[in-house]
Amino acid sequence: MVKLPLFELRLKTNHKNLILVKGNENEVENVPFQGSVKFSIPSDMHVKRVKLKLVGDYNVDYMQKVPGEIVPDAVIDHLCVLKAKWTNLLTESEGVMEYGDYGDRFIRMSKLEKKGKPSTPDHGTRPAVLKTKSQSSVVKNQVSSLVKLPKSGVDGTPFAGQKTSFHHSFLLPKGNYNLPFSIILPANVAETVEGLKIGHIRYRLECTIERGIFDKPITLAKHVRIVRTLHPQSLNLADSVDINNSWPGKVEYRVEMPRRGLAIGSSVPIRLVMLPLAKGLKLKSLSGCIVQHSHVEHMWGRSPEYEEIIGKQELKVNPGYADEDYWDIRTHFQLPESLSKITQSCDPKSGAISVKHRVRISIQLSNPGGHVSELRANLPVYIYISPNSGTVTATHLDVEPVHSFFVAAGEDTLFKHNSREQDETNDMDREDSAPPLYQSHVFDRVYSTTTSPVASTPTSPMPMMQLSPAQEPDSYFSITASGSPQSVRSPSAGTPLPDVPPIYEDACDEDDGEGIELAPTYSDGSGTRSMIMNAYSTEAGKRFKLKLGKKDKHEIKKKDEKKVKTR
Repeated sequence: MVKLPLFELRLKTNHKNLILVKGNENEVENVPFQGSVKFSIPSDMHVKRVKLKLVGDYNVDYMQKVPGEIVPDAVIDHLCVLKAKWTNLLTESEGVMEYGDYGDRFIRMSKLEKKGKPSTPDHGTRPAVLKTKSQSSVVKNQVSSLVKLPKSGVDGTPFAGQKTSFHHSFLLPKGNYNLPFSIILPANVAETVEGLKIGHIRYRLECTIERGIFDKPITLAKHVRIVRTLHPQSLNLADSVDINNSWPGKVEYRVEMPRRGLAIGSSVPIRLVMLPLAKGLKLKSLSGCIVQHSHVEHMWGRSPEYEEIIGKQELKVNPGYADEDYWDIRTHFQLPESLSKITQSCDPKSGAISVKHRVRISIQLSNPGGHVSELRANLPVYIYISPNSGTVTATHLDVEPVHSFFVAAGEDTLFKHNSREQDETNDMDREDSAPPLYQSHVFDRVYSTTTSPVASTPTSPMPMMQLSPAQEPDSYFSITASGSPQSVRSPSAGTPLPDVPPIYEDACDEDDGEGIELAPTYSDGSGTRSMIMNAYSTEAGKRFKLKLGKKDKHEIKKKDEKKVKTR
């Protein structure tokens, strides 16, 4: 078997071996799936074709009780939700959907393999390059279709548009090859579901380099993930969750969370408001957990509803929460980080796998008699995988290329962020939300080439007048380019700001910079100030005489009218 120095499958994505889809099938368009196959050949090699396929495995495995029998029956089914294939990357980079398009749900894997039809040989086309070097001549009618490959390899589809048959063979010179592939997946493509005990959906990408009849093919397989997250305008990111209830004669309480959507690996704030109605009640402890409900469907029917308790933990209570007749408790609930412990809320392929969640808050109260009472509040939530909040890990899986089964080998970090706490004012998942209020513009970061980004300060005159007296600027020119006032000689603080910029000499008089050479002034009366004043006085004199003349004419006209009336 020939071992290639380099043989890799790479996806064109911002995340390692992961395709991120923002929104459900009604919120997004078709999903592009792109990448390339990279391999290096140490010497010239004859290759028949380079095949590629993307397969979505759907495995069901659970125990079901049978009426009248003591031992439960095992239900195991190996299904497929998607299959795309590329017949030969040497001639075509676009793949075709064999199963998993709109209208397809799931099918048994054995039935799908029988359903696939092998490509029919095209006897009208001869190979561009023959099998052996001694016969490396080209048929006369195929001279124009010959593609000469460089010795260093090819970046792209080397024989694009070439018609091939089952017996076709290519001679690839030694070098590095980068063969692109692409396909458009439907918007309702099933997302990766892992960590569930009764079933899971996994994707594998397999590439095979077929050589000759007596040469063993070279195969490589990789596990890839298709992850769905919430759309930026999803209501789960905006709607809050709260429950109001009462225990007659004991207590009235309210449990609230800032939003319904919870990101895996994040810390969620919880507020509990209680109004004790009975005297002597005390809070003993506060705990929380996630209740996960799931079921799967297969070719024979549907599994029972399974319930699982995940992430049970004691919640810390803030000190000083209790008042005389009012308790205000604020705490945080930490969601698990690993997808092997919790599965996101999902419903792929119209309920092939259904996973729902709710947060259960347990409140234990100590009564005056010594016994303990417990209150439970269940809040329906939507748990999702976020690329912007929390840390998300999953089991690393290797794909055995011969039998195509998955083998666990370590752990993968899908997304990692230092800040785990969900903050309503800084939510990166809602990137298309409304802009902040105008008062928050002081927190905008200003670019600086000398210092690190800092919170900006007002740079216009009016907001600067609202600063503290110690920071209040003295004049318009005490505001520097950076926005901070500087100490300069200026008029009193009550002097109004000018409506128009001052002339050059006034600006120079207010600038106390030393060592700066200023432009010369003109003492002979031809300076800027003298020219402006002379022009102003001349124009003002003309306007005054014009107004005076009009006034005299108006008064003479009135006197004449009075004389006519008296006569």
